Amino acid sequence: MITRDSRARVRLALLAAVALGACARPQPVRHTLTLDTQRISVAIPEGWEIVDRGNAVIVRKADMELRIETIGAVGPLGIRREVERARRLWQGGRDKDARWRLRTVRVPDALFASNAQREAFWDAWSEVSNEDAGYDAMGAGFEHVLENVAGLAPMGPDSLADAWLAEVDPRRLRDVATRQPRTVDGRPAIVLDTWQRLDHTQRRRIALVFDNGYAVALQTSQGAFGPGPFPPQAMLLELILSSLRFTPPAA
Repeated sequence: MITRDSRARVRLALLAAVALGACARPQPVRHTLTLDTQRISVAIPEGWEIVDRGNAVIVRKADMELRIETIGAVGPLGIRREVERARRLWQGGRDKDARWRLRTVRVPDALFASNAQREAFWDAWSEVSNEDAGYDAMGAGFEHVLENVAGLAPMGPDSLADAWLAEVDPRRLRDVATRQPRTVDGRPAIVLDTWQRLDHTQRRRIALVFDNGYAVALQTSQGAFGPGPFPPQAMLLELILSSLRFTPPAA
């Protein structure tokens, strides 16, 4: 008969075996990555190559690859922060930089509740983006843009993810197979598996982590896995996602 004490000893033995096995394997090393204005730290196992490409970092080993990148401002909060950033550039006499910043802002059609709202938004936007606009006109234009941004409905992680997917896949060649809400470093996140719409091949895992109007994406390579055992790329994504921490920008 197995007693309570013997069961406890078995559990302790199993835990010790797991701990010894973990110690025998190479331990992940924490790295700090700067992706545009976002700064994160993640744990990456030894033996994986890290390639820094500015706004994106590639983690790869043999024919396996994982991409970590910023996708910039997302949703009304991100748009407002970018408009305010552009206004500060304009106030500092950097008109061209301000207009360039505005041109990079992602404003998907899904944000607008009606055609009238969309037209009003872009009319106000043109007041700022017009290169012939004078100083006073641009000042009023920024106020009008921010008023219109304030009228946009808030978006949750699912809606933000769908808007981003529609932008990167405008022909809608891929479908979302599964989606799982997560919390990463106290921030909302969502993990998506996508595949080809027609034949459900080329499965790919994507994790989006939202941080105060901006987002970081982790993506396996396309067709990285399918049915069957959990593949190394997906395990690597899970490890990095679980370890991800946002850090303050360098002083």
